[in-house]
Amino acid sequence: ALGVSTKVSLQRLCLMFGCVRLEPAVRRLLACYREGFVSQLHASQRGNADFSSPVFVAAAFYLIARKNQVKVDRAQLLDNYKVKASEFTRVVKSVSETCPQILGTPKAKPAKGKRKRKGGDDVDEGDTSGDGETGAEEYLRNEEYDRW
Repeated sequence: ALGVSTKVSLQRLCLMFGCVRLEPAVRRLLACYREGFVSQLHASQRGNADFSSPVFVAAAFYLIARKNQVKVDRAQLLDNYKVKASEFTRVVKSVSETCPQILGTPKAKPAKGKRKRKGGDDVDEGDTSGDGETGAEEYLRNEEYDRW
């Protein structure tokens, strides 16, 4: 019964957003997530795993659509499934971390605003502590040095 209700709602979801071609990929992602998530649980907890909530289908659909560069109205998706944004965000993150091989999730990127200095120290772009030089002043000083 669980598989049937998920199948019907996934088909409906794909039709509603006009991307029926994504359905097989969403099913593969859901299967990967179930398997990966359950394998991380202690043996005594494995029987209690419940994936019947529509948030799992919504999150998997959203991630596959994003991977395939299909625009999906996130607010409409959440409203149709009556899913809270915080719960949706949590499940999207969990699915992304559990199934990077399907999603092609890139490795963590360095934090924005950080850059490598020639000395090897990480410096915040807006950080003027230390020598009191801004990034622009340092750039000009380096340009003058290079011309010399």
